[in-house]
Amino acid sequence: MKKNITLSELAKICGCSAATVSYVLNGRKDQRISAETEQKILQMANLYQYRINPYAKALATGELHNIMFFYEYSDFTFEKSETLNFINEISKFLKENKYNVIVAPAGQVQTFNFVDAIITYKISRDTFFELANKNYVPVISIDTIINDNLFYEITNKFENIINDTKTIYLTTPYKDNQINKLLMDRGNICFINSFKDLYDAINKYKNNDFITFNYEIKNYLESLSIPIDFYCINTKEKYEAILQSINNSISRIESDNHQIKV
Repeated sequence: MKKNITLSELAKICGCSAATVSYVLNGRKDQRISAETEQKILQMANLYQYRINPYAKALATGELHNIMFFYEYSDFTFEKSETLNFINEISKFLKENKYNVIVAPAGQVQTFNFVDAIITYKISRDTFFELANKNYVPVISIDTIINDNLFYEITNKFENIINDTKTIYLTTPYKDNQINKLLMDRGNICFINSFKDLYDAINKYKNNDFITFNYEIKNYLESLSIPIDFYCINTKEKYEAILQSINNSISRIESDNHQIKV
């Protein structure tokens, strides 16, 4: 059986026009197509493993466009949970604005087809440029300092967050050393790479106040009855900045500000 057939070949097998096949596979309801014909087209498309190009479908219908979400793997529970929470939140937000988020295999730098843009989350600067060099769509950085006006980057205004030398800030480290250094220069930062790091920090600074940017760290310490404050850095303002960067990049809208702090 021949696979990877064209739309025209599928139409010939089904005994109808290519337009009719396209209408059925794209879920068009504004055309009068018999249930029998529709069923045959769907059956034959499945039999021959015919798949429509989701990018072309989006362009043709004005529906959702695809955004690739790229991140690097971590086996530490708090960091994995944080990434998953961010994926869920940004996916929901972007879908409301006509973008469908596809999650890339963790850390696998490759060429991604049929997407409008790629957003990266907390990856190293070297990985960012390796990814950008393999793709020909806009690549947008979240929580990595790029300093290149070819790319949008969205980071937090940590200077407005870390302003108390008596408070101990607990966070998983960033993959970007520039952000880690910025944090260390501003306050008492404890980077949490393991449960041991967390326990060591709690014991060492037990007479201090704690604050974290990581919701999972907050929940875990509260389950141990250890007081800790939580500062949310993934805000609606941040999501809106990501959305605007995607819109500008895809539409090729010029902007004087590619380094956005929220």
